[in-house]
Amino acid sequence: MRVKQALNNVVRDLKGEKFKIVVNTDRRSYCFNIIAYNEEYSEKVLIVKYFKNIDSCDDSVASELIKLAYSINGVPVVIGESAKNERLIDYVIYRRSGIIALSPKTFNALISNEREIPHVYAYRGGLYVKINGEKLRKAREKAGFSRGELAEKVGVSRKTIYSYENDEMDATLDVAIKLEEVLNEPLVEVFHLTECFKVPLAKIDMGTQVSDPLLNKLMLIMKSLGFKFVRLKRMPFEVAGRNDRNRTKLLIKSYKRRNRDMRDLRISLKIAEVLGSNIIVLAENQRVKRELEFEKSLVITPNELRDMEKNPDSFMDEIAR
Repeated sequence: MRVKQALNNVVRDLKGEKFKIVVNTDRRSYCFNIIAYNEEYSEKVLIVKYFKNIDSCDDSVASELIKLAYSINGVPVVIGESAKNERLIDYVIYRRSGIIALSPKTFNALISNEREIPHVYAYRGGLYVKINGEKLRKAREKAGFSRGELAEKVGVSRKTIYSYENDEMDATLDVAIKLEEVLNEPLVEVFHLTECFKVPLAKIDMGTQVSDPLLNKLMLIMKSLGFKFVRLKRMPFEVAGRNDRNRTKLLIKSYKRRNRDMRDLRISLKIAEVLGSNIIVLAENQRVKRELEFEKSLVITPNELRDMEKNPDSFMDEIAR
């Protein structure tokens, strides 16, 4: 399947589930293909990247997706057709560079809630299952088995059963099936797309320093007001931040009248609309600001930024308007 057709199918599925979406038609410029949000589905934003082969999701791509996810309360998802030389197995969870990877059919099932997806995942050539340890312990005790007796019936050690019950180890798929057959109880955890991703902050270079002194100045103001922010290289905006105290999201775009700046600004505005986010545009001067007054954004000149530096609280007032 060609990339364009595959993305059109994903867009169709998301629209069918009433997601608000932004589609990136310039796949080489930005790190995402689709940003999607449906408050009835989850408070988190889906950040979708499509690769025909999910092994193409390297650390550099994953880093940008994870930083974006951190800044907008999102979940990055890779959708693809194959891994190595084999097709992805439907309803199996894969990961690449710390990011969830799914077949299109699995993704569609998860966003439509058409069926519960057991948490079965691929790892080093095998399939593993997340067992609910508490359910396993109760089912074993209900059946009257000791750990050793149950271990003998399913072909593992007593220590392994102990590890399953204490959520210290995941089971292979064949062992999980045997456990459910012996105990006649559902034991496998259900996979929830928006609940299974946690941003690995310790592994991510947040890249907060930028070469533009005006951006740096604005980020210092943001920090003094409780914002956490990241520098992004492959997005239409340069900086994204969030304030957990008042649940505010903020995108910042530096506008210097370069050839692509207006295109970047337009897609940034679409993203802000889907996210319910504020957007600030740093304009070179008052003349450029006048050019942008029709846009739904807060446009700030260097002189205005200096005034905000003296009175940071006015920054929040401006955003709230």
